[in-house]
Amino acid sequence: MVNNGKVTLRKVNPNISAIEIFGEVTGFAETGLIDALDTLKDQDVKKIILDFTNMEYINSKGIGLLITILIRAHREGQKIVAVGLKPHFTRIFELTRLDEVMPNYPSELEALSFLEKQSQLSEKKDDILQTYSKNFLYKQE
Repeated sequence: MVNNGKVTLRKVNPNISAIEIFGEVTGFAETGLIDALDTLKDQDVKKIILDFTNMEYINSKGIGLLITILIRAHREGQKIVAVGLKPHFTRIFELTRLDEVMPNYPSELEALSFLEKQSQLSEKKDDILQTYSKNFLYKQE
């Protein structure tokens, strides 16, 4: 029996969660993936790992669904990365250019490292912007 897009949620650390995908990613997977994304939004999770290790198949509707998820996540300020893509699926991501908007890492450890560095860069950027803001406002008064 094939799992049609079954998903499970897993907390990786306090700031990062994973959506594990099992079976086929087709139009039938929509409810599970959208519900998972909504749950993470409600929990204020900003960094998400999509774990494709157990994905067996993806079709054009599945690709469209991933694009929808990426758009929704972007609107909510969430960052999504992929792990566990088999070579065939990696090639599909390259052909559809999904790899340009959803980085793919061979392991969860590498994905975590990337996401944690992104957090540090964002914090540094925020600090710099606050400093500029204070200096600019101070000089204007």
